[in-house]
Amino acid sequence: MRRYGKGRDRANQFVARAEIWQVKLWQGQRYGNVENRAQVRAEKPEWGAGWRPVVGLRSGVKMLVAGGWWAGTVDGESAKNRAEEAEASAGTDTSAAIIVWTMAELMKHPTTMRKVQEELRTLIQGKTFIDESDLSKLPYLKAVVRETLRLRAAGPLLIVREAIQKCSIQGYDILPKSLVFVSIWEIGRDPNFWSDPEIFIPERFLGSSIDFRGQDFELIPFGAGKRICPGLLLGMANVELALANLLYTFDWKLPVGMTEDDIDFDVLPGITMHKKNPLCLLAKKFSLVN
Repeated sequence: MRRYGKGRDRANQFVARAEIWQVKLWQGQRYGNVENRAQVRAEKPEWGAGWRPVVGLRSGVKMLVAGGWWAGTVDGESAKNRAEEAEASAGTDTSAAIIVWTMAELMKHPTTMRKVQEELRTLIQGKTFIDESDLSKLPYLKAVVRETLRLRAAGPLLIVREAIQKCSIQGYDILPKSLVFVSIWEIGRDPNFWSDPEIFIPERFLGSSIDFRGQDFELIPFGAGKRICPGLLLGMANVELALANLLYTFDWKLPVGMTEDDIDFDVLPGITMHKKNPLCLLAKKFSLVN
């Protein structure tokens, strides 16, 4: 595997600590370093003046960032390595996947994107950085994240369980030593629990008591009971802080010639559901000065 020295370490730190805004520019990447910006403008005039590319790898993120102060990349493999080193994989690799899925859904639904950005920029003013203390003021952002967890769960199956004694569930006999797989992907799409289950509707969680902490079994992306995911709090902090700052600081659009219909939700095979085809977006720094 290629190693990127300090760039790789910083990318891993971004995933683990959600400090997207501080990731340094990787050197030597095509279109990545300062010397190649003229080449970008020459080869990609349709991107427009002021845009700068940031190329993601396995995570499926490709972003073009304007403003000149932020650039970086992260890939699923780096996130996985970092998680193994920190013994906190539940809060890293899956968090990166959820951030990508959320951005894809928001770009697919521009009305929802406008709503969440209006909430952020209306309720959080006079700041250049959103921290954890601000998250409680953002109910619509939290609804967007919950809807993504329901529809695009990063882990489609909970960790396998083993039956310790014989039991019967809805007429099915479960014998001792049977391995039991719980599909949270299917639970999140069950029409018995959700209206219009295949449609991304964050508003379903506004004013709702349904939460992901293991008490509401129609939404258990982190599991439930004694073996609920220990990385729950870390993972949610990563996701909500990262998304809040991305949406607060930047305006986003699709590349020239691409429409919302071109965004797909194909999945790479694996324990964690990563987006198969890279998500390519244009980001431009939003002026926070009123």
